[in-house]
Amino acid sequence: QIEILGDEDASFSNFTYIGKRYTDLTLDEISFFQYKLQDNCLMLKSLLLEALNKRRIEEGKSQIPLSTFYKFLGNLMNSMGIDENDHYRWLKTKGINVTEKYFIENARASIQTPFSFRDLKN
Repeated sequence: QIEILGDEDASFSNFTYIGKRYTDLTLDEISFFQYKLQDNCLMLKSLLLEALNKRRIEEGKSQIPLSTFYKFLGNLMNSMGIDENDHYRWLKTKGINVTEKYFIENARASIQTPFSFRDLKN
């Protein structure tokens, strides 16, 4: 629609649609994402973006926009088989099979229960 207006109306001829601006990601940066997500798929995405933009600034490149980063990262996670809504995603990325007997609520509750050696006998 913007292109048509630019051709037909002179007031739109110098208008640049920001959606046309592409962010270039290198293969090294994509590998960096994959490595970090395989290592810890629960990591804060904002820290990953911060680390990436720091590297890009050091290399003299422009920073990755926030929305572009999250959209790309979501697509990458889907292609890696990491479901953002899956409570067991960390276990699955580590190759641990989760059976139907495993309930994350019980696991969390067991962590909250303090264990004491006081009442154990020899």
